[in-house]
Amino acid sequence: MEEQRLEDLDLSGRKLSVRNGKGMKDRTVYMGDATVHALDGYLVVRRPGTSDHVFLYRHQALKKDLVHARIRDAGKRVGVKVYPHRLRHTTATQLLNAGRPGRTKYLFVE
Repeated sequence: MEEQRLEDLDLSGRKLSVRNGKGMKDRTVYMGDATVHALDGYLVVRRPGTSDHVFLYRHQALKKDLVHARIRDAGKRVGVKVYPHRLRHTTATQLLNAGRPGRTKYLFVE
């Protein structure tokens, strides 16, 4: 997320290129209709920034530490210990329970 650039998005092809991911490997992540629609809508209202990063906060590239802190603080307000990696595991469990393959490459599934 922190390093995603506009050039990495291919909304018409419904895919996102991830560079130097886990194990320093490049990979392609496929997106479902809802994700493509949400990103398309976001890009319409995204204001210009100082970089070509996809996600901006105050015209700068969004940092993972900010996301982590916001998710953690929201969890505290409702009495749940939560952080981004836990959400990733929860999503993976829900995908498995829904019959999706364990190694699915979908970013989000409708």
